Amino acid sequence: MSKKERISKRRRLAFHKVIADYQSGMSYTEMEQKYMVSYPTILRLLKDYNIETRKRGAPKGSKKPARDKKVCEMYLKGFSLREVGIYFDVSHERIRQILNRAEIVLRPQGKKTKKKDRTNIHPYTF
Repeated sequence: MSKKERISKRRRLAFHKVIADYQSGMSYTEMEQKYMVSYPTILRLLKDYNIETRKRGAPKGSKKPARDKKVCEMYLKGFSLREVGIYFDVSHERIRQILNRAEIVLRPQGKKTKKKDRTNIHPYTF
């Protein structure tokens, strides 16, 4: 008797629900919470039933292209990474990553334009 044959009907029904949810697009995290099982358990189940798995994580590219464009504009106007980060409520490191992805060359550390030379941008008017 194989491992699949020894599994009870109720448990097999639960497996089919997990598989159906996965195929309908439910994320691993949502399934972990709904069925109270771990990520490796879900992967093992999908592998046992020969279900092709999706890659984990967000797809490549930004989900916020408008924000990224504004980040680039502000930095090019002379705002520092930290100032842009405060404006968007993200870390300066995240701003650096966005600028690198946009292939914008960063200014040397400590070199920024003077505040009087910058356009005053209010968070609600940008």
